[in-house]
Amino acid sequence: MNKTIEVEDDPLRDWVYTGIVDSTGYSVGRADEGVQGYTPVPAQGRFDTYDAAQALADKLNEARGFSKAEALRIVFTTMRHR
Repeated sequence: MNKTIEVEDDPLRDWVYTGIVDSTGYSVGRADEGVQGYTPVPAQGRFDTYDAAQALADKLNEARGFSKAEALRIVFTTMRHR
């Protein structure tokens, strides 16, 4: 389920950027550890492919100190079904 959610910054919760797909194409979203779904980040722009969106997300995460494996682990925590 992809939806826009309001997320307050929590210094104890990690978050990462991830490539996302929506009704108009590909962009970047914010995935907060343990919070279902993601928050779109429109300021990062639109992309022609998912891979291009994810490549930017990877660079942004690396700049924040997260490896691809760490980011993927955090993204997986947002996909839990209730």
